[in-house]
Amino acid sequence: MGRKSIPIRQMTDREAKQSACCEGIGSSRQFSVGSRQSSAGNSQSAAGSPRPAVFSRQPAALGRQFSVGSRQSAVISRRPSTGSRLLSLQAIKYCIPKMKKTLIFAAVTIMMASCSPKPKEQWTELFNGENLDGWTIKIKGSPLGENYRNTFRVEDGIMKVSYQEYDTFRMEFGHIYYQEPFSSYRLRVEYRFTGEQVPGGPSWGYRNSGIMYHCQDPATIGLNQDWPVSVEVQFLGSTADRETPTMNVCTPHSHIVMGDSLITRHCTPSTSGYFYDDAWVMAELVVYADSIIHHIIDGDTVLTYSKPQIGGDLPEGFTLPQGTPLREGYIALQSESHPVEFRKVEILRIRE
Repeated sequence: MGRKSIPIRQMTDREAKQSACCEGIGSSRQFSVGSRQSSAGNSQSAAGSPRPAVFSRQPAALGRQFSVGSRQSAVISRRPSTGSRLLSLQAIKYCIPKMKKTLIFAAVTIMMASCSPKPKEQWTELFNGENLDGWTIKIKGSPLGENYRNTFRVEDGIMKVSYQEYDTFRMEFGHIYYQEPFSSYRLRVEYRFTGEQVPGGPSWGYRNSGIMYHCQDPATIGLNQDWPVSVEVQFLGSTADRETPTMNVCTPHSHIVMGDSLITRHCTPSTSGYFYDDAWVMAELVVYADSIIHHIIDGDTVLTYSKPQIGGDLPEGFTLPQGTPLREGYIALQSESHPVEFRKVEILRIRE
């Protein structure tokens, strides 16, 4: 009679799951069980048991045991992934508050930057309100630097064009030049007309003055030259019976372009309103070298043109050819037979 075979009990799914929870030990224990079962099967086979059917089930049983072990191994192999997910969740829980703080800080920083005031514009006073330092006078018929009959003077913080010492006007058109040339800039000049025109002044000189810009070097102006090669921002004052716009453009020895047309006439009116009597007017000139030029009054653009250039009849001895762009030059204020006052002259350079 052969040795009685020992039936191999198959591990239940519940036991497999319990085993899988034991920190990875279940897999090795299952493989150990499988080894013991395989050893038992071998001993039975050696005894020549007449019940091969039992042994025929052993491989299947062992296969199922190894299958269970494989499932357990799979469960174990997923455990690090679960741990990684738990670690990731913990990292997210830790990082989110910090991310929120960072985002809030960034948002606040952007809001503060957008709400912060713009840097103050650095305007430079060309007229100091005390004297004519930094300015050079050239009056027709007089040498450079001579202030004929004290035409230009400073009183009460105001630069004045005065004809108190004139008995009559003999076409002594004059200009006072700032000492430094400029190219691209914003220029603000506050002016007003006062009193009556000097006897002998031309009719067109009534309440007439202006800014000359991109002027030739005053040292090159002829003794009897009326106006410099330049472009003029013309100031005109109105009266009840003589209304005229101001901030017009005139072109002594020069031309400009408006639209696609070369403008060769001497003066072109602006679209400004009328300014009467002795009212102060704030005029602003915006110059982009030889490109675009704007005339502005109280924030309103009243005239725009471009490409100032040398043109027309040129002064004796002036050598630059017609059509040469006027990219830079000196700034001057006019004296043309009517008293005028300048309370502010300031400039802001523009980067090209």
